[in-house]
Amino acid sequence: MIMDIDWFKLINDSMGHVSGDELLVALAERLKQFTSRRDILSRFAGDEFVFLFASKGHDLKNKLPEIIERLDRVFHDPFSLGKRKIRISASKGIAMYPKDGETFLDLLKNADAAMYHAKHQKPGSYAFYTQTLQYSLIEEMETEQNLIDALTQKEFELYYQPSIHLPSGRAIGVEALIRWRRPHYGLIAPNKFIHIAERTGLIEPIGNWVLKQACKDFLRWPNDGILLDYISSNVSSVQLQNPNFVQTVKQTLEITGMEPHHLELEITETAFIEDFQGSLDKLKEIRELGVRVAVDDFGTGYASLKYLKELPADSIKIDRLFVKDLPDNQNDVAIVSSLVTLTNNLKLGLIAEGIETEAQRLYLLNAGIKMAQGFLMSRPLPETELLTYLAENHISNEVQQISGLQTKA
Repeated sequence: MIMDIDWFKLINDSMGHVSGDELLVALAERLKQFTSRRDILSRFAGDEFVFLFASKGHDLKNKLPEIIERLDRVFHDPFSLGKRKIRISASKGIAMYPKDGETFLDLLKNADAAMYHAKHQKPGSYAFYTQTLQYSLIEEMETEQNLIDALTQKEFELYYQPSIHLPSGRAIGVEALIRWRRPHYGLIAPNKFIHIAERTGLIEPIGNWVLKQACKDFLRWPNDGILLDYISSNVSSVQLQNPNFVQTVKQTLEITGMEPHHLELEITETAFIEDFQGSLDKLKEIRELGVRVAVDDFGTGYASLKYLKELPADSIKIDRLFVKDLPDNQNDVAIVSSLVTLTNNLKLGLIAEGIETEAQRLYLLNAGIKMAQGFLMSRPLPETELLTYLAENHISNEVQQISGLQTKA
């Protein structure tokens, strides 16, 4: 079993490496009390520990859930670091001899693969190595290799999802969403490759391409009679942590000729929490340029309200998790109502994501939410289809507004 501490980099960055070392020592002391005389425990590298569990003729796999439950109790009580107490978790990967490998190195490699799978699924959980996992890892490796060439081969495309002003039904902005038209595979959604791009560092050139291309497209649309308030582009945590991030945005504005107030950057909570103060400083500089900032997937990250009061943002986007069961789920009704009050008091914009039914749209409109995205209004569209949609949307709503005035008259 390989065990890796979750968010250990955040502890090192925020509290210092000395505190990180103290935590490793304290954890090792607890783990020593956990292991039996037949087991071997080693700090392998960094924040990783390796266990070798021995079995005398018993079915070790059936005993492992009990072992893991006892191991998780090691993390139940907080750790004392100076005057501070912190709680941690660890992701675990398991490989069994001889099924998953007949040598130590094979078992280690496969347990490591299972651990990263567990961490990706849910930090603090565990996963067994399987052949299916191996196939998945091979596919990821092939995807990584092909990603390297995808930019130079111009295989990426942008799709756009309109942001709708609910009271009028007008589209006033769009969100740029990347797609990969991979040869022999067809169109690939970002959830299949973005995490690989982030892990390998390829997300920076890819993200920079998205930002530049979105600006170029936006500036071209007025020639087709399409006038929008803004275009938004997603920013990954890797991009945000780059010391040159603000300069990259500034250069993109200068190269494309994009007016800053027409650009919005969407940043998830988890993107800025890894280095909150550093991210705070960068986002302040971004807003000083005149660029908008939106907090995406609001409510699904960590300590949302604590960070929101300090974060330099223009708007927040309610995650679809809180929209999908409206208007029947009273907990979601209470959350949305509270967010409307909160954002009004903080003078922030509020956008609801994932609108799929007319009942959801009507509830959100009556609740005071003015902006929304969702399949009910429009799915993400390639540029040509977007321009058709925007043209029809613009004309349709002008007719509705004129008709409404005539009726009132």
